[in-house]
Amino acid sequence: MLDRAGLDAGVAYSGQEALDWIETHGADIVLLDMMMPDMNGFAFLRLLRENAATRDLPVIVLTALADEHSRRECAAAGANDYLTKPLDVKRFLEVLDGV
Repeated sequence: MLDRAGLDAGVAYSGQEALDWIETHGADIVLLDMMMPDMNGFAFLRLLRENAATRDLPVIVLTALADEHSRRECAAAGANDYLTKPLDVKRFLEVLDGV
């Protein structure tokens, strides 16, 4: 789906791997799952926002956590948007276009 949208995507399987990838390769946007093996998405997002080099990097949360508390916590931590699974592809592409 990302390829069809004209995007080149890298994949990380943990928060630390994603942080290392971004530091080494850079990124234009982060698609963040909240449930990761080494740190949750809230911790990852806070670390990203505390770093001057990644503070303004757009982050779209893609998660199964549909509760309002998680949505508010992500917004407070600096997420640019919050989408729940199952993913609405049309909405996802609209969000990507807006970032």
